[in-house]
Amino acid sequence: MSALTIGELWAVPQMLRTALIESIQNVAVRALTELREREIADIWANRLITANRRDPNQLFSILAELAKTQASPSPYLGSQLIDHLYDEAAALAPVQSWLERMLQTSLNDLNLREQNRQTKDQISIGNALPACDSSPCWIGAGSSSNSAVWSSCFGLIHLACIQDGF
Repeated sequence: MSALTIGELWAVPQMLRTALIESIQNVAVRALTELREREIADIWANRLITANRRDPNQLFSILAELAKTQASPSPYLGSQLIDHLYDEAAALAPVQSWLERMLQTSLNDLNLREQNRQTKDQISIGNALPACDSSPCWIGAGSSSNSAVWSSCFGLIHLACIQDGF
């Protein structure tokens, strides 16, 4: 093992900056996906609740349509759907059964995994953003440097939004 050269030492801050921005971008992309899935869960939960209240026999046809359009639901979509249907026992039971069969896990395990994943994302972004603001790896000093950093961080998030159609 040898000491770093001066060029390698100068590259370390840029590599840290790049890693932080990539981390923020990954979290932003996941957040956009979750936003989309939350909207899908809202729509399907409203349809299922409405069907259950108007004509409970129609509930299974709407559940079949849900199963057809969401052939492989994500754990996040499943947890959001269950959250919306929590007080609707008649609609919750068949949806819960379908989700447990599709995701091959119990509802409790699903919720626990989703809460853990969301907590990890929150910790990740909570650690990355203050590091962007105060890290010596950002070239330049003073508030103009920090605003440029924040601009580039949020520029990446905005770019991800545009690419995903938001």
